[in-house]
Amino acid sequence: MFGVGPEELVLILIIALIVLGPERMPKVARDIGRVVGDLRRTSDQLREEFINADKLLDKAADAARERLKAQRDA
Repeated sequence: MFGVGPEELVLILIIALIVLGPERMPKVARDIGRVVGDLRRTSDQLREEFINADKLLDKAADAARERLKAQRDA
């Protein structure tokens, strides 16, 4: 997970607990979870858009090749 081992994760949680305090930790954890979820969804959507664009470009290139081949054969 992002190159963070269990020891580092515990250290980050302890520092967050000290800085934020126990009463703010649940809200911050929820907010972080929400942001991570939004980033994942956005990343998935962007990846899907790139895949669709790649497929569209492949189809256009194939069509152009076919037209070029037809012109050469004519």
